[in-house]
Amino acid sequence: MNALEKLNEVALILGREELHSPAKDAELIIVHSLGISRETLFRDNPVIDKKTSDHIDALVFRRLMGEPVQYIVGEVEFYGLRIRVGGGVLIPRPETELLVDEVLKAGIGGQGSGGGKKIKILDLCTGSGCIALALASKNPAFEVLATDNSDEALKYARENAGINSIRNARFLRGNLFEPVQGMKFDIIVSNPPYIRTSEIPDLQEEICNWEPVNSLDGGEDGLDYYRMIIASLGNYLLPGGKCFFEVGWDQGDALTELARNYGLRSEFKKDYSGHDRIMMLSF
Repeated sequence: MNALEKLNEVALILGREELHSPAKDAELIIVHSLGISRETLFRDNPVIDKKTSDHIDALVFRRLMGEPVQYIVGEVEFYGLRIRVGGGVLIPRPETELLVDEVLKAGIGGQGSGGGKKIKILDLCTGSGCIALALASKNPAFEVLATDNSDEALKYARENAGINSIRNARFLRGNLFEPVQGMKFDIIVSNPPYIRTSEIPDLQEEICNWEPVNSLDGGEDGLDYYRMIIASLGNYLLPGGKCFFEVGWDQGDALTELARNYGLRSEFKKDYSGHDRIMMLSF
């Protein structure tokens, strides 16, 4: 059997289960199993032996059981980087790339390795490290510290730094600002847990049954982590510094009021669906 025949077979099997993106999932499984690029798959259409076909079938079974395809293949692309993921770490989403975009567009840029000013960045609730590493990869003048209270997540984050040969990002264990007390930053960025506790059971099964709940649960109104972070910004932002959040689609008004109570100005950028998704704060 050729690879494209197997691809069509897998896509049909996954499609019968009404999974969200059967064709894309099938492609990811085939490419991963063969150890080739997407371009090579469609250009060369290599022959698949029985052992490889059986291996693909085993991965397809895992997907049919609801396991996220990103966990099955063990990685996801984020901002051009290979980000390893697995049980115990949140899977990076495409809309989180918008958060990186806004930080890079904010006009706070160092001059690189030629003696320019270093820019100090803190990433809170780093998880897989995708945001910290994406930023660090784009400017050698960025000195990125990232914190998380999950040993499992930090294991992936440090591995991802190595995979992508990024040396200007460090990962520290602890809750929010605990590991960086006494330090100040030009930029603070976070994609914290922001799902309301009551809404978690209603998420897609592959999310609520597989991804770590503590990376999703933002408390009764979804704002617990924002409250803790916003209340401390005055202690950790340098003069002229900015804070960037990813937020829930309907949380903008509540967060604007919360920020106003601490003397912060708010601005929002929309996601691909037209919802407020990125919040920018400054004093």
